[in-house]
Amino acid sequence: MADLMNIIYCSILLEIPSKFYLKKNKKCVFNKKKIAVGEVAYKMEENCVELVCTKVGTKVMLTLEHIDGCSFIVTTTPAPTTPAKPKCNYKPFGEKHTMNLKRNKACKFHRSGVTEEQKQIILKTHNDLRTKIARGQEKQGNPGPQPKATNMREMVWNDQLAEVAQAWAEQCAKGHDLMNNRRICDSTYRTVGQNVFNNLGHADVHLWENAVKAWYGEVEHMPNTDVSSYQDPPTGIIGHYTQVVWAKTYEVGCGGIHYTMEKNGVTYPNSKKYICNYGPGGNYNKAKIYEAGKTASKCENGKSANYPFLCA
Repeated sequence: MADLMNIIYCSILLEIPSKFYLKKNKKCVFNKKKIAVGEVAYKMEENCVELVCTKVGTKVMLTLEHIDGCSFIVTTTPAPTTPAKPKCNYKPFGEKHTMNLKRNKACKFHRSGVTEEQKQIILKTHNDLRTKIARGQEKQGNPGPQPKATNMREMVWNDQLAEVAQAWAEQCAKGHDLMNNRRICDSTYRTVGQNVFNNLGHADVHLWENAVKAWYGEVEHMPNTDVSSYQDPPTGIIGHYTQVVWAKTYEVGCGGIHYTMEKNGVTYPNSKKYICNYGPGGNYNKAKIYEAGKTASKCENGKSANYPFLCA
C-alpha cells in the first residue's frame, strides 16, 4: 500500500517503466504479484482510479486510469484566499529568486492558491503526524519503531513561505527550486526546505491531507537508529518524511495549482501540483532529525497550548 501511495501521491513512481517490472512473460509486477496486460493491479474506487498493466509500444507498465462510469461527489469549497500584497521585498534576493521569475505563460492552471480551510487541514495534518512521532506511536521503520521526541515543535503558518511556494507551483516546473531562491524576509533563519506533491487527477477536489500523509509515508524506510544523525538510508527515500518531522522546523507555508495534463493519450483535467516550504529547513547530513527521549521534555519555550505533546 505504501508503494501505491508513492505512485499516486508523490509521483516518484507514477508510471513504472518495464525495465523495472518487465518479466520474460511480459507481465507487470505490483506488490510482488504478477499482473497480466489488461488486468487491474489495484483499484481506488473512492478516487475513481485504478492501476492497470498496460502495453505501450514495446514496454509493459503500470498506468493510472479512470474507472469508466465512476464519478465524484464534489462539494463546493470556498474560493482560494487572495494573497495579501507581499510584505517582503524580494528584489534584493536577485532575479533568480522564485518571486522574481517571469511568469511561465505555458503554465495554464484553472485553480490556484490555498483556502483558509485547506490551510488548517495542512497544519493539523502536520501537527498530528508530528505528535504521533513525539509520543512514540509510530511502529513503522527499517527497522522500527521510531523513538519518542523530546523537542518536536508545533508547526505554524507563515504567509511568506506560502507565497513563495505558490509562485513556484505556478511555474509548472519539475522538481524543486534552489534553496537560496526560496528565502523570505520575516524570519530568523535563511534555510528553507521544500516538499513537492504531483497527482494526475480527474476530480476538482483538494488532496492536501493525502499529500502530507504521502510525504510522511516514507517513514517505512526510516532506520530508527538514524534519528540522531540524518543520512540517506540503504534503501528507499526518506527526505520528504524527515522534513515533515524535522524537530526544529516550526513554520510551513504551501501553495498549489489544479491544471489539465495529458499522459499516454489520457487527459487528466484536474492534475495537482502542491508545494510546501518549511522554515528553518531540515535534512542536513549528520544533523539530528529530532532528539530521542521523553516526550516534550526539552521544550525551550514550553509546551504547545494546542498540542500538549509538542513544543511551542
